[in-house]
Amino acid sequence: MSAGYGSIGGLPELPDFGGRQICSTIDPDLFFPDQPGQEAIHARKLAPMCQACPVKDACLKYALENSVEGIWAGTTTEQRRQMRRDSGARVNAQQARAAKSRATVHALAAKGLTARQIVDQTGLHEQIVWRALRAFRADAHRDVA
Repeated sequence: MSAGYGSIGGLPELPDFGGRQICSTIDPDLFFPDQPGQEAIHARKLAPMCQACPVKDACLKYALENSVEGIWAGTTTEQRRQMRRDSGARVNAQQARAAKSRATVHALAAKGLTARQIVDQTGLHEQIVWRALRAFRADAHRDVA
C-alpha cells in the first residue's frame, strides 16, 4: 500500500515508504475487495508484485501491528490473523521453556551445585544458567532480608 493514500478508510496512518512501494500506481480497491472470498483471489494475483516489493517487510509489519483488513504484503486478513496466533503460541512456548529452565537451575542450585556443574548436567547454555542463578540468589537474598 502507498503512503500517498494517506489514511485509507479510517486506517491508522500509513508508514512513509519513501515512494519505493510497487503498489503506489495500483488501484487501492484491488487491495480491499468488497465481495466475500475475493480477498484470497486478489492476494494470489497480487502476490508476485508484493513479493518483489522492496518495502514488503515494512508493509507486513504495519498490517500485523495494526490488525488492518485487506491485502498487505501479499497476505490476506486471515493469513495475518493466523500469523499473530502462531506468534503468540511461539512466545508462550518460549516462556514455558524459559520457566522450566529457571526452575531446573534453581532446584540444582538449592542442592549446592555450581554453575559449571549445572551447565554440564543440564546442557543449558552458560548464560541461561548464570541469569537463572542471579535471579535465584536475588530471591534468596530477599527471603533473608
